[in-house]
Amino acid sequence: KQGCFDYSGPCRDAMNNVVLAATVKAALALNSATRHLEFEVRSKAGLVFLTGRIPSVNLEDEVRRVALSVDGVIDLNLDGITMPIQS
Repeated sequence: KQGCFDYSGPCRDAMNNVVLAATVKAALALNSATRHLEFEVRSKAGLVFLTGRIPSVNLEDEVRRVALSVDGVIDLNLDGITMPIQS
């Protein structure tokens, strides 16, 4: 049985996913426009999934810009983001 301390194959991929998700979450937390927002961030092979609430539709572009600026992010899935209903 392979242990995760050998850092190869699936273990390496899992660790890379955790690191990328944490890096995106940190970038959002450090950005003045998005730091007050709370997200769950997951990653799989460069695809980053964000789940959470954005209080203003105007913030979606900034969230997208910040997340996509992180090295290693290939694409972004915002299907888990809820926004206020526009009237």
